[in-house]
Amino acid sequence: MKIEVVNISKKYGKTNALDDVSFTSSLEILGIVGPNGAGKTTLFNVLTGMIKSDSGKVLLNGIEIDKVDDQIKNKIGYFPQDFEFYPELTGMEVLEFMCSLKGLGRKEWSSEIEHIIDLMGMENLLDIQFGNMSKGMKQKAGIAAILLGNPELIIVDEPTSGLDPAERVRFRNMISTLSSKKTIMFSTHIISDIESICENLLVINKGNLLFKGKTTELITEYAPLIYESDIAGELCEIVNKKYTVLRNTSKGNGLFHSVILSNDTVDQYGFCLKKNVTLEEAYLSLIIKNE
Repeated sequence: MKIEVVNISKKYGKTNALDDVSFTSSLEILGIVGPNGAGKTTLFNVLTGMIKSDSGKVLLNGIEIDKVDDQIKNKIGYFPQDFEFYPELTGMEVLEFMCSLKGLGRKEWSSEIEHIIDLMGMENLLDIQFGNMSKGMKQKAGIAAILLGNPELIIVDEPTSGLDPAERVRFRNMISTLSSKKTIMFSTHIISDIESICENLLVINKGNLLFKGKTTELITEYAPLIYESDIAGELCEIVNKKYTVLRNTSKGNGLFHSVILSNDTVDQYGFCLKKNVTLEEAYLSLIIKNE
């Protein structure tokens, strides 16, 4: 499914939640990152038709979102940031309920649910009531529910929040296998998740689209501004005051590995251009320079 976002804006009072945002996505995994309150959840709510933008439009396969029929709507899987469900329903009943909501025939339920259970590894959740599940369990059940019916557009808001490291890897691998035939958009605060499976990225802050493009392009753009050095602990305070510090990591024996952002050449305290700039460092640099 192809999704086109054309100049959408949304205000809450005097606050710009989204300001003239445009992009296109199709048959890929598109990562969306930004600080809390950046506008990511508002964007997803507009893309799924849950709220209307003040201006602009969203098109699914060339049709405006408010004009698409139920057949297309049923091909959208949306996982909101705070997924909740009827607390008395078991994991199995959640899946059955979602099959019904998606308009799947009862003859399809068994094979569809069996496939999703295997895909998500949620056999241990089937008899647990939703209200008694941990946050990680709820995340897993919710993600499983939106995958029912073979959606062509999958939108997930903070899907790996609450998952343990092994579950996060399983989720990333599962999403990767789906991406050749689906359009997948997901937001996260965990940049390593983006780095692992996304080639393309949107960065949003204060409603503005700061970057859209390949993750490698963002790294290339900011690599010439990022420096690193191993410095003594007593220099940390000086460096913190003089430069924009992206990270100070203790190496033991009173030494710290310091990574800084600077528009000017840095030749003090042993700093040199960082050899392998990470996506997280490039992302932080972009946010800091646009504050």
